[in-house]
Amino acid sequence: MATLILRPNGDGSELSIPWYYNVDNYYESGANTNWPMVDEVTPDGQATSVGDIGGAPQPHKRDLYVIPDHTTESGVINFVKVYIRVLDGVPTAKYRHYKPCLRTNGTTVDGDEITGGLTDEWITYSQSWAVNPVTTDPWTWDEIDALEIGVSVEKATAGSPLCTQVYVEVDYTPPLWTETLRPNAAGDKTEWVSVVNSTHHGACGDESDETYIQNNTWTNEDPYRIDLFNIPSLEGEPVTITKIIVTVRCKQNTDYPDESVSYSQVIKTGGEEYEHPGTIDDANWKDYSYEWTLNPKTGVAWTIADITNLQIGAKGQLRPGSAWDAYTMCSEVWVDVYCSLLPPPTARSFGIIIG
Repeated sequence: MATLILRPNGDGSELSIPWYYNVDNYYESGANTNWPMVDEVTPDGQATSVGDIGGAPQPHKRDLYVIPDHTTESGVINFVKVYIRVLDGVPTAKYRHYKPCLRTNGTTVDGDEITGGLTDEWITYSQSWAVNPVTTDPWTWDEIDALEIGVSVEKATAGSPLCTQVYVEVDYTPPLWTETLRPNAAGDKTEWVSVVNSTHHGACGDESDETYIQNNTWTNEDPYRIDLFNIPSLEGEPVTITKIIVTVRCKQNTDYPDESVSYSQVIKTGGEEYEHPGTIDDANWKDYSYEWTLNPKTGVAWTIADITNLQIGAKGQLRPGSAWDAYTMCSEVWVDVYCSLLPPPTARSFGIIIG
């Protein structure tokens, strides 16, 4: 998942909070006076804030603010969370009431009312909406661009309600994209017995069944042979790699089911080889795939450096002395690297933040 933080950059459709405080004094609100008081990244308490200093009691009064459009972000929106940082009060002596607010699809929605706290200090509250509260459908990026966010304040008794920050967090899952990498050079092993119409890495690096490698000669040695290949580097922006899938396109030389032969997808990472074996029992070209979610050497998620140093390959078998002298043939090897466009968000706290 990833997060996008958006802060006010203009007046919204409602400006009812009557006062703002700027550095040294209270002033009556007007056009473009309130949103600059709540847009800061680092909270500054009362120094820039909005509120109601009228005589108590005062009803709820709401401000709404527009926010910037998103830019390159895309993917499924998991939730929208509105944050407000407000001056809280001792319930037995001061009553300052607040609500986080948003406006979407022409309708204003108030969050749950916050009624006092334990001490007279600045506290950050938040409320999230997993779906659009007006349409009850998943959020869209067009709705994020049109969203207004804000705060409602109520002065119930003594103690003026003040708000110094309003912002929204959009939590989303970026789309996955796949980078397909094919052999571009020989790796550490070239053991398959023969190659047809190409070099070993060339035969397995193209997308043709007319070029292939095969284990078709018995030499009284180990009947299992491995070819390893280098692959191009993974280019582009920093990414999170969620998994790799290695595919070998293989067949056996005969379609006789009693004479099946073995194959394996093979990788080499961190100086170690890892494989996933299987069997083939017909003479039709087929794709056989295996997924490594984590780097088996490190036990953690793949990195760009891991992919840069990765070798991929295939292992094949010759069965000498069988009725059909069955053996493995391989025409393609490739790896699909599944990436997300952004790194995962850093750990953060949700809900109430005191201090």
